[in-house]
Amino acid sequence: MSELLGAMATAALQTLVGERPADPDHKPRSLNGCHALDTGGALVAQYYPQWYRRTPES
Repeated sequence: MSELLGAMATAALQTLVGERPADPDHKPRSLNGCHALDTGGALVAQYYPQWYRRTPES
């Protein structure tokens, strides 16, 4: 049972974070937290265009 506490805390946080209204003047904390939400990526360009930053091609 005690092994589930860590997973429960994570699930609770992820569930409740969407309940707070987003402040459009502050960058969401999830951006640049993983490859999918890199500020130079397609998902950020689609869902957070104000935070999208084009990266130079390698």
